[in-house]
Amino acid sequence: MPELPEVETVVRDLRRHLLPNGARGPVIVAARVTWPGTLRDGDPQVFTAGVTGHRVDAVGRRGKLIVIDLNGGAFLTIHLKMTGQVFVLAAAVPHDPYERVALILDDGREVRFRDIRKFGRIGLYSADDDPFDELGPEPLDPRFTLREFRALIRGRRARLKPLLYEGLAYVVEDDQEPLGFLLATPDYNEAFKLLQGRLLTPAIFRAAPYLLGWKTPAIVRVITLGVKVKSRGRGIEAAILAEGLRTG
Repeated sequence: MPELPEVETVVRDLRRHLLPNGARGPVIVAARVTWPGTLRDGDPQVFTAGVTGHRVDAVGRRGKLIVIDLNGGAFLTIHLKMTGQVFVLAAAVPHDPYERVALILDDGREVRFRDIRKFGRIGLYSADDDPFDELGPEPLDPRFTLREFRALIRGRRARLKPLLYEGLAYVVEDDQEPLGFLLATPDYNEAFKLLQGRLLTPAIFRAAPYLLGWKTPAIVRVITLGVKVKSRGRGIEAAILAEGLRTG
């Protein structure tokens, strides 16, 4: 499953290809669906009719969902899941055998969704739909301020310790002003790989120390890393990550 920073990277790459320097986006003239299971409603005809003739207005992200806004208020969501990938290619490029959905554009290019494991999902929504209703606040949204964060956690008595590990949570400050942060957690894939997708296997005895908390994985996974806009480009990101790897 891709982490949020990876999804943000995909979003920025798509935006660079589809809306370079804020240019007007291309129009979707058709769609090609080779695996209907990728679609949220599973109906290729409804999906094709819904996107055809719409212009790409914006590319963004909500949580781990890639969001492509279309003119008229409709929008697409793409969840990469485990193996999903999105490419913008010339229509003449040979089709990949793992291509599941493609949007054909009026400029001779195609937005192709490739997914080996077939876990990814693409949804088409109208302006009245809200698939993000159950998601929490967007951490990178400028409207999500410290005041908002304090209001959310005020009065809560839940413990953070089960989620945070010593040496894997950092806040960078300059004269008591927070500039950036990093949160990481031990990567328990080290235990799950031993099981190879099976629970009733002798390997459970090798994985048990991790699952019971007797042993901590040697590898860590960064949950999120952020630096204030005004402090970016000063090496703070690299310094936090290096410190986390050194002590974690």
